[in-house]
Order: sequence, then structure tokens, then C-alpha cells
Amino acid sequence: ALQGHWEDLAIGFVVDIDGDKANFHDGTGTWKTEVGSSGLTLRGATLLGGLPDLAAWRIRGNMDMIWQRLDPEIVNEAQLHKRFFHYKWARTMLRRRISSAMAQQDFETAGALLLLWKRGWGFHGETTLEQELRLHAGRFLIPGACVVHR
Repeated sequence: ALQGHWEDLAIGFVVDIDGDKANFHDGTGTWKTEVGSSGLTLRGATLLGGLPDLAAWRIRGNMDMIWQRLDPEIVNEAQLHKRFFHYKWARTMLRRRISSAMAQQDFETAGALLLLWKRGWGFHGETTLEQELRLHAGRFLIPGACVVHR
């Protein structure tokens, strides 16, 4: 039930829970959930209960934390910058391969790669359709591309 992406409402950190492991993205690595006499614990905090999208935790008996499940759209938007850099890097490498094939007069390879270029090749496997549309709009804009004559 705790699987997914959560945000602490007071502190603002984001925690990802996968199986019995949690990553707080604070450089401490992954933490394992434990079930004991006091219930489910994680990183010294005890789960008090909650709703499907809210979880209440108590730390060391005196401080409470409330986590809210992140909306999947927010998570996807947070990943867009990674998708952007990956896409631009892939497009830049493709353009270099096209240039190299042309310099070697390997026109068959250059033609096949150019077809990939024109179709917008370079998306990461986890890119959503909406993200693909947004990235596709700038598919010909990479480092070294002429903006005036694109």
C-alpha cells in the first residue's frame, strides 16, 4: 500500500518506496522497512496509519510526519528534464554519426540515419506520449544546429 512516490508535507522531502525499500534522496542510500511489535517502522519512524494517499508517521515518540502520495503527473513532470537531456544527447550523437558517415562517403548509412533524424528518433523508453510531443517540437534544435536555417 505504501508503494510509490511520497512527499513529506512539513519538510518537503520526497521518498520513493519500492517493495520493502525506501529511498529518501538525501544521500543515505536505501532503507528497509521493518515489522515489529510497534508495527511498521522505517528509518526510526513508526507508521501510525492513514488513508490511501496520506500516511502518518511518528518519529521517536514526539514528532509526527504526514506524507502525501505524489500525483503521477507531478512525478512525470519532475522527470521531464532528464528526458530532455537524454533526448538532446541522443539527437546530438545521431547527428554526429550522420556527419561521420557523410565524411566517409557512406551514403547508405547516412541515408538510413537521416531517416531516423527526420522521424525524431532518440526518445527514452520511459518517455510518455505527452513528453514525446513536447520534445518532438524541438527535435531539430541541438548544439551546433543553425537556428536561422533549420
